[in-house]
Order: sequence, then C-alpha cells, then structure tokens
Amino acid sequence: MTLNYQIALDDARKELGQLLSDREKLERRIAAVKSMVAVLTGATAGTQPPNAEDLSSLGISDAMRRVLSDYASDVGMTPAQIRDALNAGSFDLSQYASALTVIHNTLQRLETQGEVVSIRPDAKAGENRSKTRWLLTKENNMELAEQLDWKGLEVHAPEAIWVCTKSRSRVIATSPDGIDYLLEFTARPKRVANAPDTRNLHLRTSGYLVGTNLGFVKLVVEGQMLQTAEWNPFMEVYKQD
Repeated sequence: MTLNYQIALDDARKELGQLLSDREKLERRIAAVKSMVAVLTGATAGTQPPNAEDLSSLGISDAMRRVLSDYASDVGMTPAQIRDALNAGSFDLSQYASALTVIHNTLQRLETQGEVVSIRPDAKAGENRSKTRWLLTKENNMELAEQLDWKGLEVHAPEAIWVCTKSRSRVIATSPDGIDYLLEFTARPKRVANAPDTRNLHLRTSGYLVGTNLGFVKLVVEGQMLQTAEWNPFMEVYKQD
C-alpha cells in the first residue's frame, strides 16, 4: 500500500484552516459575551458600568441596531438576549405591553429591510424557535462603522483618565471594508505629573468587525490607552470576511 503524502498534507492543511477559522469566530464571540456579561452584571446590581452605552434617548429600532453592533458578533443574539441588553442600556421597555413581541416584530421589519439576518434553529433537532439568533448584515455594518462617534469614551489608566474628545472616521479607499478612526484623548485629570496632556490614536480596522463586535474593538482601544511604555499612536485590528 502506497501512502500519498501530498493528499494527506492537503487534507491536513484544509482541516487546519477550518479549525483556525472556527477559533477566530469563537474568540470574537467570547469577547462579545464578556462585554455583555460586564454590562448585565452592572444592570443586575442596579448600576450602569462605564462602558455600557446609554440607549435611553434612542427609538427601539436604533437601540436594537446598536445592541446588535455591540454584542452580536458573527454568532448573533436571541430576542431574549437583545431584551436584556436593552435593559442594561437603560432603554425603557416598560412602555410596551410585551417587550419580546415588539423586539420580534422589529427584527422581522429590519430583516425585510435587509439590515439584519437570522440564524434559524434546527427544528429537526428539537431546537426551540425562540433560540433564533439575529445579527447585522455586512452592508449595515459599514454604515454603522462610518457613523460611530468615539467621543466620550473613558479609559482609566494609571497615568490619567483618558477621555476621547475628538473622533473622525474615514473609509480606506484601497479596501472595501477598511475604516480608519482618528481619535484624540485628553487627560482629565492626570494621575502622574509627567503624563502628556493629550494622546492621539489612529485605529485601523474593518467595518465588519466594528459592526459585529464593537465591544471587542473597544477593549482593544482601552488596552492600547492603558500602555505606559513608549507610546505607539497607530494600531491595527483588521479582519475582512
């Protein structure tokens, strides 16, 4: 029996590629769920954590778009998870007789408009329809990414409390999904005397990543602002699916 090493190698490379892809999706989902856990933990304690977005001034459609952008990743969220995230963002669901019914109807309308897609449960496996997951479409991801304003983001670092005071976005002409954010953070206040007054940050990422996992992108920005070593004003978190 002759073993064809080339076929075995090709099969191993294909499997490795699939496993790496699955791992990336899992890592993004873990980051999104961690963000949601932090938000919901604050909500159950009766307080809103600093990084939870205030949704109280938005209509139901815009609030749900933002929740899906912040937490849905590329795995999606169930209507119950969307409801919990709306509550955590101080959105008033008490104005509706049935919050879940309103969420379901809004999701169906957004799906008809092409803004969201659904991942249906496997009925043959006995999965409940309430477990349908929803996520934003890629086209809507880029629109949200362009409209994203980072102003007001606070990062509590050892040397200062950094507050984003200027935020500008621009689409990368050479990439259909690339986007740059030009941010300026101001020390308010300084915690050490030698801290600079301001820090500029150039973030390069993708509309898809911002649209499906904004919580993860924010964590990366916060991690960069926490650095106390030599400052690097450019960072890149870019993935195009």
